[in-house]
Amino acid sequence: MKYHLGEHLVRCIIRNIVRDWAAEGMMRHCFPVSNSQKERDQCYKPILEELNSLFPSRCNKSPPTCLVPGAGLGRLVLEISCLGFVSQGNEFSYYMMICSSFILNHWQHQSF
Repeated sequence: MKYHLGEHLVRCIIRNIVRDWAAEGMMRHCFPVSNSQKERDQCYKPILEELNSLFPSRCNKSPPTCLVPGAGLGRLVLEISCLGFVSQGNEFSYYMMICSSFILNHWQHQSF
């Protein structure tokens, strides 16, 4: 199937939204069915566990700082922040930054 560049970018972003933010990741009509939580656990869980083992006694007064390069849609940045770190994402793709800004700053319903 041949895609135009814009269509490819939109599909890529939707696929990433489903992987990073959907509870189930079911989008049968557009994309193959995926188990989003399982994919997130495979990617993010080792990182989160390593941060916990490296910084076991974090304090709120002076939390450690973590930079996430290639932050995509910001899910890992949020997860690291929830562990008590000061977390900042860095992303090259302007499309991903626009989308992550909306998800993290303007979404009304937070149920992650």
